[in-house]
Amino acid sequence: MLLRRRRQLAVAMLGALVFSSAIALSARASATDGKRRHPPGALRLPRASVRRISGVVCGEVHGRWTSGRMASSGYFLTDVSQAHKYASLARHARGRERQRDQSRARSYLRRVKQAQPLCIRGASGIGAYIGTSRNVYVSPQFFGQHLMFEWGLDPAVPVHAMRLWDSNTQWCRIDAGTTSNEYDFGQLDALLAQASTLNADVDFTFGDTPQWAAGGWYPQFASADQCSDNSSALAPADESYWTNFVTALVTHAQGRIHAYELWNEVDYPPYWSGGMAAIVRMSVDAAQIIHSIDPSALVLSPSITDSSEGYAFLHQYLSSLPPGTIDAIAVHSYTDGAWPEDTVPAEMKAVRAALPPEYARTPIWSTEGGWGLNSQFSSSPSDQRAFVARYDLQMLAQGVARSYWYAYENSQWGSLWDGTTLTPAGVATATLNAWLVGGTLRGCRTADNNLWACDLATSAGRRAQIVWVTKRVVRDYPTTGFRTVNTLDGGSSRTGRFPLTVKTEPVLLSS
Repeated sequence: MLLRRRRQLAVAMLGALVFSSAIALSARASATDGKRRHPPGALRLPRASVRRISGVVCGEVHGRWTSGRMASSGYFLTDVSQAHKYASLARHARGRERQRDQSRARSYLRRVKQAQPLCIRGASGIGAYIGTSRNVYVSPQFFGQHLMFEWGLDPAVPVHAMRLWDSNTQWCRIDAGTTSNEYDFGQLDALLAQASTLNADVDFTFGDTPQWAAGGWYPQFASADQCSDNSSALAPADESYWTNFVTALVTHAQGRIHAYELWNEVDYPPYWSGGMAAIVRMSVDAAQIIHSIDPSALVLSPSITDSSEGYAFLHQYLSSLPPGTIDAIAVHSYTDGAWPEDTVPAEMKAVRAALPPEYARTPIWSTEGGWGLNSQFSSSPSDQRAFVARYDLQMLAQGVARSYWYAYENSQWGSLWDGTTLTPAGVATATLNAWLVGGTLRGCRTADNNLWACDLATSAGRRAQIVWVTKRVVRDYPTTGFRTVNTLDGGSSRTGRFPLTVKTEPVLLSS
């Protein structure tokens, strides 16, 4: 209550000072006709008064007042200065111009008086860093992609990490269960060659049990399609069917696959209905094989959906798993059309809450995600560009080690390529990659869940900041210390040291 009263008193003092200064100086100018007058915009609050007011409103609330200097880049002082400016212009104007300037001065004063947090919108006062990630190097592999089954595709965005799923490389596609134990690695080899050309590491995802393995019908005497919705989610009838396949796969692809994801969306019944005991047993056996044949390869937990069922499954699974089995935890992170700020932090909080203590420091990979179906999200080019950037920035801020977008060439889900050219989301993906890769993310912050800022050092070592809003446009954002404004469509312009209007589409301020 006392702090609120002091804030109210400070705002009242400010209002009186703004207009009393204008009136006093106007009277002084009239009494000294012929003497030099203050130029337009030269009025300032007495420094002692500014220090006193800012100490109450800003210093005690945000601790931003040091050495007699307020965070002058904050909107609080910007609005005060603008109120002074137009009060001064009104003194020199007549008629309609005088009324206009007086109206503007009052408008800026109203902004200062609004019952919202003060002194938090400037570059040095957007609040404390959120999430779990600080001073993190942004590797090229953070930005993962799904190129589906198109092994001849030459993507128009940088791809340094590929996930193989919906790529015709499921267990049932490779293993026909014939007597000769032959495996069809043709599609896999084509995709691994593509990855080598792109200099991309590969996450291979297990899934889709063959009909013969689910039913125990071994051997098969002729190659036939073994993929069936009736059997793909079942555990194999004999564990050897699984271990033989894993051994053959890892031996064949040794050194060419960076990580093995032990199953796709294991908590979702259409993908897995074989029970907890079976997936734990299969995980332990597969991890032992992978670590033995290819020690450099990582083993990821079976991925889960972003749902309460997924978090519950993850907790039970990890609690049943012998320590050292997995190297990272796989999750899927769709927002289903919502903005990332409304979903990603909550999901990562739920994921971490599901982790037993011994897995608290295990890296988390989002191996599939995005806005979901295209029909679930806006078709606006600006919204699509904004989503891509804000999604990956939220992932980084939350300490996610990798984020695989779904999907590059898919006409229904998160389309980055329409078959002819990059979509707006695809353009933003390439731009964000250029902004962040090789740099260091200092952290992301917000004080009002509207204005966001992520601080970073670019790969060239330059100080930079990415800013955006989630709802309300913010005007007069200070650009002091920055030279250029870069946009997600690839554009760039000089700041001119003028304040910036911040909108929902992030921009990069660079020095």
